[in-house]
Amino acid sequence: MKSEPEPITKFRKDLPPGLENIIAKALTKNPAARYQTMDELIEDLKAVAEGLKPLRAKSDLLRGRILGFKKVYVAAGLCIFIVLAALALLYLFPKRGQAFDFLAILPFENLLRNKGFYLR
Repeated sequence: MKSEPEPITKFRKDLPPGLENIIAKALTKNPAARYQTMDELIEDLKAVAEGLKPLRAKSDLLRGRILGFKKVYVAAGLCIFIVLAALALLYLFPKRGQAFDFLAILPFENLLRNKGFYLR
């Protein structure tokens, strides 16, 4: 009653894909997020039986809360933060490439001549 139930795949690894999402939607704490009719539940169960993805039971990747905020809002805030941080870094550290108008050619010494090798 106080927390979300543990995923069923923790106890049974051999479940068909999508069944865990159906069970999680049926057992969720928020009544508005559960199946509203048995027809919806049966429709998703039939889809899993046929090897299809359930239509109403979505993945709970963005469902739930982090530090009291909905995961969807946390994900959106994180994306905005990353974009703003990238823009700030580009503003603070602009590309400082310089073009050179000269080329220095330095003299070199053939060190292999002393060992019997000659460069041509």
